[in-house]
Amino acid sequence: MPVITFSKKDFESLVGRKLSINDLKDLLDYAKAELEVQEGDNISVKYNDTNQPYLWCPEGLAILFKGLLGKETGIPKLALSSSGGQIVVDRSVKKVRPFIAGFVAKGPPLSDYLIKLLIQLQEKLADSFGRHRDNIAIGVYPADKINFSVAYKTVKPDSLKFLPLDAERELSLAQILEQHPKGKEYSWILAKEKEYPILVDAKNQVLSFPPIINSQTTGRLSVGDKNIFFEATGKSSSGVDLCAVIVAYALSMRGYTIHPVTVKDEKTKTTPLLALEQWKLNKVLIQKRLGLELSEKEIGNHLTRFRYEYDGKNVKIPPYRQDIMHEYDIIEDIGIAYGYNNITPLKIHTHTRGAALPEIQMINSLRDLCVGLGCQEVFSQILSDPNLMWDKMGLKKQSMIEIENFTSATYSCVRTLILPILLSMLSQNRQAEAPYKVFEEGLVTLREGTDYHDEHHLAIVSSHATANFTEIRQIVEYLLDRLGISYTIKPEEHSSFISGRCAAAFVGNKKVAFFGEIHPAVLQNFNIDLPTVGMEMNLSLILA
Repeated sequence: MPVITFSKKDFESLVGRKLSINDLKDLLDYAKAELEVQEGDNISVKYNDTNQPYLWCPEGLAILFKGLLGKETGIPKLALSSSGGQIVVDRSVKKVRPFIAGFVAKGPPLSDYLIKLLIQLQEKLADSFGRHRDNIAIGVYPADKINFSVAYKTVKPDSLKFLPLDAERELSLAQILEQHPKGKEYSWILAKEKEYPILVDAKNQVLSFPPIINSQTTGRLSVGDKNIFFEATGKSSSGVDLCAVIVAYALSMRGYTIHPVTVKDEKTKTTPLLALEQWKLNKVLIQKRLGLELSEKEIGNHLTRFRYEYDGKNVKIPPYRQDIMHEYDIIEDIGIAYGYNNITPLKIHTHTRGAALPEIQMINSLRDLCVGLGCQEVFSQILSDPNLMWDKMGLKKQSMIEIENFTSATYSCVRTLILPILLSMLSQNRQAEAPYKVFEEGLVTLREGTDYHDEHHLAIVSSHATANFTEIRQIVEYLLDRLGISYTIKPEEHSSFISGRCAAAFVGNKKVAFFGEIHPAVLQNFNIDLPTVGMEMNLSLILA
């Protein structure tokens, strides 16, 4: 989770009042954050949620706190002025990093402290929100050194040289990835690209090589700079636009005037994008979700303290709040502003005794049987990797639930099978002594169009020198026999298994399990060098 550090005294000047440590702790609860460290005037704040990146700077926190304290309510005003120039986007970036947003900020001279805060915000947004610069990377520059308009394009890796930050000589883009510390750290982002993105001004001066490094000549802010050029590039249009809005508000809190930049692409836009999204608020739903009968005045008070605007029917959302995806999100903020500790709890009207569901009793019995067969139980994450689910198993990719803003490709989808996860577990534990016999029972999620449903599955893998089809068939038949149900075994063709050594179990006309000897190509994908057999059983179908 993100952690930011800043001066308490400076923060109090932004909020407009002194804050005791207890005041600060209480207010941080509204931001889903907590005070982690205090050393003299410096304080560190840790966030327990990552869906509001505008709070990852003292300026964003001050915007919220001023509202909560009643110092300034409603959507904060952004000081805007004339155009700050334009960015011309070349078609060549579409296959690499297609999106960009920017603006120019003009205001008081930068101090060393403010530069450090700006860099801190830049790094938090790029690393946490931007997936280590892959999805979003940010650059800040002294605007006085830039001749507009700025061109955003791609070039060949060896066709252009410039002096990157903290380097002693000019390097080509390819050399930067091979030799510069930042190039080595982030080269994986451009590993598959034949051309690299570049930002240059009207005099062909290089500004930066996004998402890697800025230019030493035009890309380093210094104490005393009054004019700042900001840009964010990436693979997400909404992501770069949101970052531009967040940084614009942060600088506006410091007394800077924001000069929007025109981004000339296939569709021209002016950034930062400050259009206000509007939601209709159902007052009955507030009472239903929170159990509170609030007057229209109370609802408006709670919303404006959280920096919304409300006219009695509609709620306008601040442009930096792209986490609002449902009316419930707005109602949640009303509840937080009201104070969950202020809600009177209801008395318990009924008393019940807890007990396991009938299907859980059967599942637990099956788990005991698997242990009796000499298998060791494992527990894995429900989130997995599409490459693991399909490619490594030699299967055609099917529809699944994928995570839109995943933090790691390893956990970017909801699993549809358990067998691939067991094989992956074996490949990571080859140092253990064979034989390997493991099982897992758990939920998988299957998707059909826009519909999806969960199922209980049981999977078993056995890997040793003499593992064969007979062994895994005996296991499947033993488990089905113990369940006391009638079944039939039929030959099955499955690309994860050796042809002719795979079968399926049917109850009536429903396939409830498949099993067999894992195909050598699949074993090679998982770096497993022993014969391996496996099965997966659909317990939900059996229960039905």
